[in-house]
Amino acid sequence: NFNVNEQGEKILMGDIVELNVIKQKPCIVHYKTDFSQPDDKTIDIRSYNKRNKPYPEKCTIIIKQAYTEPPKISNAKKQDLLSLCHSNLIPEQYNEFYDKLSTENKESAGPKSSKNSSINKLPSNIKKIAPAKKKYYKKNHKKNYFKVF
Repeated sequence: NFNVNEQGEKILMGDIVELNVIKQKPCIVHYKTDFSQPDDKTIDIRSYNKRNKPYPEKCTIIIKQAYTEPPKISNAKKQDLLSLCHSNLIPEQYNEFYDKLSTENKESAGPKSSKNSSINKLPSNIKKIAPAKKKYYKKNHKKNYFKVF
């Protein structure tokens, strides 16, 4: 429970001035509410089940690797980035990074038409909805109307 620390005191998140997490105990957060406070207070951040029993002692966070290789960019994008490097809009220290960027094998044949663009294509599970028509409603008995968008 994040509202009460291990000493049973209520925690006001706005009062916390320092947080500390130790590698050997990743489920325990040490905090201070005042810089002159000599000792840290602790919070156990593990979730508790319905019967108030903590989940297993080991607090593990598994991070799935997003890419097996660096993502590739289009040739046109790389050329634009390199032109920014050559015009000194990007500092020289980063030029090597942009030179080494890997690109897709496709050659850019210029701008795509809007009909063939993948941006306009919807996934099969999404239906295209027609734009709503503007409706006009009477405001009162006079000929005053207002729009509803």
